[in-house]
Formats: sequence, structure tokens, C-alpha cells
Amino acid sequence: MEEITLDVIPIYKNEIFPTKNEYMHFVNKKEKSISKARILEHMIGQISDMFYECDCVIVLEKGKVIEIFNKAKGETR
Repeated sequence: MEEITLDVIPIYKNEIFPTKNEYMHFVNKKEKSISKARILEHMIGQISDMFYECDCVIVLEKGKVIEIFNKAKGETR
């Protein structure tokens, strides 16, 4: 079983940018029968729902940005 770990940086206007120690971590154990893309899609959907009140949310996998949610513009990248 492979483990997928995503780091999430929730950002609020007029707040101090969170330090690396304050990032949220989400872990999912990937089973062989389910594709990694499908698991990532599900995890990102849950993160989007969980942090809906944030002005911006940055999602990282192994230090690489894989998703950005921007509430102010109502968009996902």
C-alpha cells in the first residue's frame, strides 16, 4: 500500500501566513485497485469542503503545489 500525503495551507486575509509547522496534513493509504488520480480527486474535494471559509487554500504534494482554491474570485486552479 502506498501512502498519499497532502499538506494544506489555509490562508485568511489580515492574518499572518502560517508557518510550515502550522500546515494541515491529510494522509490516505492508496489501495492497488483505486487509481492515485481518483484518490487525489476525492481528497481535494474533501479539503475544498472543509476549508470553504478560507480566502485561499494551497494544496501541496511532496512540496509541489497541486491545487489552489481562491474564495475571493470563486475559482479553483
